[in-house]
Amino acid sequence: MPIDIRRTLTTVQTTHKEGWKEVAEPTTLVAAMAIIGNPWYGRGHVEDLSPEIREHGPV
Repeated sequence: MPIDIRRTLTTVQTTHKEGWKEVAEPTTLVAAMAIIGNPWYGRGHVEDLSPEIREHGPV
């Protein structure tokens, strides 16, 4: 099943000061995320999706 990527977002944050103090070395945090379409949308109620979820595993 192909993944329907609807939106992506990346952010980079570099910290030079914590409160009022300069940090010894700037710290950089990076995050990335994706909004994907629900592959089971429109199927109505399904009691247990875990077999199908295990079939696809981690992305």
